[in-house]
Amino acid sequence: MQTNDYISQELLDKFEFYNYNHALEILTQAFSEEWGEVTEMDII
Repeated sequence: MQTNDYISQELLDKFEFYNYNHALEILTQAFSEEWGEVTEMDII
């Protein structure tokens, strides 16, 4: 899977993301509620 499978294009346009040792997969599967809170934040 690629980074944009987990992170919206809006966030990708604002920040750099790196996926080390399947961290995004772990966050989205094991901590899906928390990951949802992080990705839904209003970021200025």
